Amino acid sequence: MFFCFSQVGVFPKFSGQEFEKLRSDYEFGHTTSAKFLPRGESSVTGPLVRLFKPFDELFVDSKDFDLEVLEKFVEESSIPTVTVFNNDPTYHPYSTYREVAEQYKGQGLIFLIGDVDSSQGAFQFFGLKEEQAPLLLVQTNDGQKYLKPTLGADDIAPWLKEYKEGKVSPYRKSEPIPETNNEPVKVVVADTLQELVFNSGKNGKS
Repeated sequence: MFFCFSQVGVFPKFSGQEFEKLRSDYEFGHTTSAKFLPRGESSVTGPLVRLFKPFDELFVDSKDFDLEVLEKFVEESSIPTVTVFNNDPTYHPYSTYREVAEQYKGQGLIFLIGDVDSSQGAFQFFGLKEEQAPLLLVQTNDGQKYLKPTLGADDIAPWLKEYKEGKVSPYRKSEPIPETNNEPVKVVVADTLQELVFNSGKNGKS
């Protein structure tokens, strides 16, 4: 999924500290008159950078010309609050999900939503099962995964709060638990690791 963005710097003249810094660091359009902007020209006050986008609030402004601040501004503003992998979001708790996504904007979380049919690739990749849906899955930059299966709309905000507070354990894909496991050599899967190894005192530690 690709989006088209436009960045425009608005300055009283094509000179000055803000203009020179923006021109040296980014490829932007420049104008001295807000009337040439496609929308929101009446809200322009003083030098600023305006990013136009085809989603959410349609344009956002920054008056901070520090390079790191601008990079973060463009990066965060270029991502939709919620990316939908389904043309009809009525099958999802979409409004609640979006409200929660708004609360966590700028906190390093990217929100995507899709139905089971459009998410088959994700189900296979993460080792998920359709009976776990509706579900919420978080994957961090280091590959850790956190899963909340069979959740309702009212569960989204509380679960994400627990995740942000570090109270949610990572999700590990597990093979099915054997129906019988009475042999001297046990079959250990992810779902029985705690019980059969760590809680048994037979994990090799003295």
